[in-house]
Amino acid sequence: KVNGGLKLAIVPPPPCDGDGGGEGGGGLYPIPQVTTRIITLDPSITNNQKINCLLNKLLGKNGNTVNQQFANLVNAFVGKGFNLTFKIGTTKDPNSKAETTYDPNSPTNYFITINSAKVDSESQMSLVKTLLHEAFHANLMQKAYEMFGDQVIGLWAIGPKDMTLTELMNKIENVIQPTPTLAQQHHEFMAMNIGIIKNGLKAFSLANNTNHTNFNEDRFEALAYQGLELTSYYVNKVCKDLNAML
Repeated sequence: KVNGGLKLAIVPPPPCDGDGGGEGGGGLYPIPQVTTRIITLDPSITNNQKINCLLNKLLGKNGNTVNQQFANLVNAFVGKGFNLTFKIGTTKDPNSKAETTYDPNSPTNYFITINSAKVDSESQMSLVKTLLHEAFHANLMQKAYEMFGDQVIGLWAIGPKDMTLTELMNKIENVIQPTPTLAQQHHEFMAMNIGIIKNGLKAFSLANNTNHTNFNEDRFEALAYQGLELTSYYVNKVCKDLNAML
């Protein structure tokens, strides 16, 4: 309901056993806001116990302790007129674990899609890393649109609502910096700030991972860098530092 500018929706807590399968609860989560924009878990998420439980833990819902690194990334979507929806589905790259997109006809609507083909095969910690990685993407994409604002975008020859997603992303890339691509910029920034993903993984593992003692600093860092191995920062900084130690 909406009461004094807050939008709250209550969800009964589903059973949660970490990597288990089966059905979960449904609905929207109780996130207080100053607008009616909300972070939403699509039914494809709430009907999947494995992913639903992970997001409950990361978001600090149903009695779980919030993962502060994850919360800091998705808080860009709370109370600022931007929507963020988590869902399970197909991704443009069938080999991708997940992808982050937004609606070119309504660029304040963002989506993090977890590849349905990867849900069962990926471990709990691998999926948490993926969610932190994609939340980082969503945060940076939202910041880009927020940076321009409606007035500047109103001066463009073609507005975002009339562009395809690719055209919109190309426009943002051209305005910010001709090269490299926006996705590459995201990954370089993420690699340079890997502590956000690494610390998020450590906090989640400490609170929820029964095999936490099997993870050391190097293993958390290696997991955090998955998907970022081709960045110039990783190749020129991390790899060179490792080689120098050998």
